Amino acid sequence: SSTGEEAYLLSDRHYDTLFHRLRYPIHLLISTYRDKLSKGHSSLETAMRSHHVYGSNTTNVQLPSFFELLGPQLLAPFFLFQLFCVVLWSLDEYWYYALFTLFALLLFESTVAFNRLKNLERLRGTLRHDYHILSHRYGKWIYLQTNELVPGDVVSLSSTILSHGGEKLHVPADLLLLRGSAVVDEALLTGESIPQRKNALDMSSSSDCLDIIQDHKQSILFAGTTLESQDTDPEKDSYSTKIESSTMPPSPPNDGIVCLVLKTGFETTKGSLLRTMTHSSKKSTDGVHTQDTFIFVTILLVCAVLSAISVLRQGLEDETRNR
Repeated sequence: SSTGEEAYLLSDRHYDTLFHRLRYPIHLLISTYRDKLSKGHSSLETAMRSHHVYGSNTTNVQLPSFFELLGPQLLAPFFLFQLFCVVLWSLDEYWYYALFTLFALLLFESTVAFNRLKNLERLRGTLRHDYHILSHRYGKWIYLQTNELVPGDVVSLSSTILSHGGEKLHVPADLLLLRGSAVVDEALLTGESIPQRKNALDMSSSSDCLDIIQDHKQSILFAGTTLESQDTDPEKDSYSTKIESSTMPPSPPNDGIVCLVLKTGFETTKGSLLRTMTHSSKKSTDGVHTQDTFIFVTILLVCAVLSAISVLRQGLEDETRNR
């Protein structure tokens, strides 16, 4: 028989013959989180299977070289059209103007490529180092690297623990707060300077589905945010009054808040933002990939060819011109 996490995270309906985006446990019934997923992965098999499906919890941003960025720009249609114009000016003995224009074009494209490279470096600089985190697996609390987390893991976070380099603890994935309350800084994602308070998921409406966008956003800790403080006082914990203790793991050794991993890697809120920014920075900034621009360049090319033919004919008919 299947365990709870197998039934809801990795059911057979996830392995049909159609290609589709990975399904994460973000729209299940609240009773499912209470009864099936609140203790994490119970066996090595389910943990390994989840890792095979979802991959590592990493958001690596590959840095291309300067010439890898410059190359596509030099092959862009608009740049090739300008280069063709430079060749025509050279044939008409406008050498100084043609060379100066070519130098200006190369300088401009190199500056754009350099700025794109710097933007990617700054974007990569926002990534945080992995650190050890308490996770409830196989019926006990064990330490894992944050890049080993998979959806369905139950973890414990404590603001008293500093991550790599003495920084404040950053949330390693999109998490559902099950026990305790926390104050997090979401400035990296939203720009909001005021820390936000997060409370444990209210289990009273067990027939409702989880809504991480609206109704239950206050129970979601988003990846990339910073944990400022946490409170695990059971008297203030609304979760402890709405769920049987038998469905929850024992209190973690670090006395931290207990959370369920919902999303990892580039599928988290931070990962999606990084993916969007990286993809945008790789696009050409002059809009040459649009259909209208190709039409415009084609019209310019036709006009330039006709003008070149006209100039060539007049030059051949003028006996005083240097042939």
